[in-house]
Amino acid sequence: MMPSRKAMLRWSFAACAVMLLTARAGLAQVAIEPIDEDAGETVEAYIADLGLTDVLAAHLRQKLATAKPEERALAANELARLYTKMLADSTDSTQRRDVETLARSLLKEFPEADGAELRIDLSKATYLRAEEIAERDRLGLATDADKLEATRILNDVIPQLTQVRERLSRDVAGLESREKQAAPDEESIIRAALGDARRVRSLAAYYEGWSRYYLSLLTDTDTGLVEAMEAFGIILNAAAGSVPSLERLPKSTVRYEHVARSCMGVALCLSRLNDTDNAVRWLDQLNITEDLPDNVDKQLFSRRLIVFAHGQRWNNVEALVRRSRVMGEDGKPTPMTVADARLLAIVSLRALREPQLRENFRTSVQGLAQQGLADLIARGELGQIVDLVQQFGTLPLGDAGFVNAYVRGMLSYDQARELHRKADGDNESPANTAPVVNAYRDAAGLFEAALTASDAKQFDAEPARVMLRKGLSLYYAGDLLPAADMFEKAHAEDRATSSIKQDALWFAVVALDAAVEKGQASQRQRRDQLAAVYIRAFPHSQNATRLLLRQVQADGIDEQQALDILLAVTPQQPLYLAARKQAARILYQQFRRAQAAQRTFAALRFVEVAEPLLNEEAAQALELSGTQGTEAALAATVRARQLADVFLSQPSPDVTRAQAALATLDRLVLRYSLDTREIESEVVYRKLQIALAKNEAAQANEIADQLRGMAGPFAIAASQLMYSTALDVWRTQEQNNEAARGVVRHGSALLAQLKGAGNAAAVREQVAKAAAALWINLQDKQMLTLAISVDEEQVKTGTRAVSTLRRLATMREAAGNEAASLDVWNQLLASLDPGSVDWFEARYQTLRLLLETDPTKAATAYEQFRLLYPQTGPKPWGEKIDALGLRMPRITPAPNAPAGGAR
Repeated sequence: MMPSRKAMLRWSFAACAVMLLTARAGLAQVAIEPIDEDAGETVEAYIADLGLTDVLAAHLRQKLATAKPEERALAANELARLYTKMLADSTDSTQRRDVETLARSLLKEFPEADGAELRIDLSKATYLRAEEIAERDRLGLATDADKLEATRILNDVIPQLTQVRERLSRDVAGLESREKQAAPDEESIIRAALGDARRVRSLAAYYEGWSRYYLSLLTDTDTGLVEAMEAFGIILNAAAGSVPSLERLPKSTVRYEHVARSCMGVALCLSRLNDTDNAVRWLDQLNITEDLPDNVDKQLFSRRLIVFAHGQRWNNVEALVRRSRVMGEDGKPTPMTVADARLLAIVSLRALREPQLRENFRTSVQGLAQQGLADLIARGELGQIVDLVQQFGTLPLGDAGFVNAYVRGMLSYDQARELHRKADGDNESPANTAPVVNAYRDAAGLFEAALTASDAKQFDAEPARVMLRKGLSLYYAGDLLPAADMFEKAHAEDRATSSIKQDALWFAVVALDAAVEKGQASQRQRRDQLAAVYIRAFPHSQNATRLLLRQVQADGIDEQQALDILLAVTPQQPLYLAARKQAARILYQQFRRAQAAQRTFAALRFVEVAEPLLNEEAAQALELSGTQGTEAALAATVRARQLADVFLSQPSPDVTRAQAALATLDRLVLRYSLDTREIESEVVYRKLQIALAKNEAAQANEIADQLRGMAGPFAIAASQLMYSTALDVWRTQEQNNEAARGVVRHGSALLAQLKGAGNAAAVREQVAKAAAALWINLQDKQMLTLAISVDEEQVKTGTRAVSTLRRLATMREAAGNEAASLDVWNQLLASLDPGSVDWFEARYQTLRLLLETDPTKAATAYEQFRLLYPQTGPKPWGEKIDALGLRMPRITPAPNAPAGGAR
């Protein structure tokens, strides 16, 4: 069926309104025209119909912000009612906290808002925490800090609830007066308002009553108990300002949970005021009520127990406990619940400490304590027994049996742990001192007594738990192999829980690993086998990653197989993040080792794992704080540096992703004020790489100069990078004088840093070559001087390449030092193979320079050369030598001596 035109228009208008609301932040500069009031109500109704409470709340906040002063109270009330509904409907704790924050802000900004129910709901949210602590304290499970916190909460909540309740009482009185005088057409409106006011007042009174009771309980006083009953009296039909009475109680209303709980509250208040008889009468009324809510019925046992124990009605307690123990199919009484059994033990043990306990009751109370302890044991709650022993010292457990030995063992073990901590500081490794070792062995003996007790088989999972404790005692005593045996036995125990099996197997591996480290190499295979069993049995545990890598190494599995295992871990598994970290570590190492041909593939594999891992690590670090946050941030900064290295080391650097990784690093450094002195030069170097990749030469030079002021490998790497970049440009553009200057500038800086090490000879060659080119192209005398000095250093260090000597000779001649030039040419001539092209060049240059300085000597040398090489050599040197020959002076032969001798 098609919707009506009116409905379609309504939908269209409402949809537009929602769009405007959700886009308001992006269109803040647009002037919003006043909305027609009826149209606004239509929008609100439609949004409410859709259940879009968040959108409606945003709309009402906007409406409140723009409302006229006289309209604000109404708008605030409307928003308060919505917040109340949202709190009632909320099932998500985070969402509820957000709504509570908004609600408190509303009530603070608009205290005139009629948000009584909202104020109660907010008070209730904090009250429930105090109630929980008070009930835990009743069972001996709350700390002093918890009790202080609960007391603070209740002291804050009670005045707020009282204020709301008193205001609503005035409203109720006013509405009751108006109801008597109301016109017929007003009666239904006033009656509805009166009903709502009474309902909300009852709500305030209910939580006020319980808050006052729990404050009395936590502070161990009777202060506020009468006021608590008066508050309950509002629900229980008491006369105004009076405590409730059973005579005025409408019995038919007790089937409602809030009424039944109020009756229970009155009973507990009367008990604390030592009016046990009347307290029991209120509980009896609950007991005879038909259709009593289950939640209340389940609490009747514990509430009667509390009342009877406080009133020292121990005969009644015995009868209550006896009636509660229903016979099971085996003909034995069913144990009490854990909570009820602990409560019985607690109230009995506390009573035994009290001097006012009458002596004729002491035996009965001791028996009740034993009954509570026995039921805890029957429920397998030995941890509860140990806790009670720690609170009350010795317990009436008898002199023998499994429980007695187990409890004594736990106390002995705890004492050994504390002694260990004081002696060694670290009590996570085996003990080093004899007294501590002996204390652990004593505990192990007590645990063994428990295991061999005649009644040990009566307990399901507890023997396995005792085996685990015995294993730990032996481990900390340094008895590693017996400890491993006991851990394996605990793991193999059929009745052991999964968590016990997991812990036992893990500690077996730990014990054997410690034995291997202490020289017992024969245990290595056993350790690795158990590690493999652990990984297969508990693949989702946090310890599996550590064992996984150990197994990989123990079995001789190579890195690729390790990666296959690690990368197969799914995101749903708890060890996923740890596995990814290990995989990223291996992949980065592979990248660093890769040859040029495999480097790109290695980079892709690493980035695929490391980039999303960095995002997750950074998010985790930003959510944490303190030491944990700092450690997470440091791990993430390592990943960011690795990614920047990989992105910028490619033939085509990925500048955008490298910058993103460095930006993450910067955020973490800022968040945790990390010390970056050790990585500062590395980060600056990455910025240099980015500048070069973006062809920002000026920026690159500036960064390079900054890096040269820093010590360490990245300062040298910066000069090497700048030098290589300039050299690459100059090689393709030999006439590019700026590129040549770059080679000279950065090569000279690199030479100063290398100090003759590494590839200094190759760098000197290119610096001298570039300097010589600048002299030739620009007649720059500084470059001439530099070229000579660099080549002289090259020769001095033993590098006598043809190119070096040729250039040195040429530059010396250009500097006007023909003799020095001739000397270099002669060195070159002597070092070359006679008859080679380079040798003919050197021969020509020596003849030419000799002709300029000593023509006669040059002519003699030339004649000798012609005798050996009549063809004068290949082009162009043969032709050049021939031309020199034309310039040579003639050599006159010496006259012959006369024949014969002196006459």
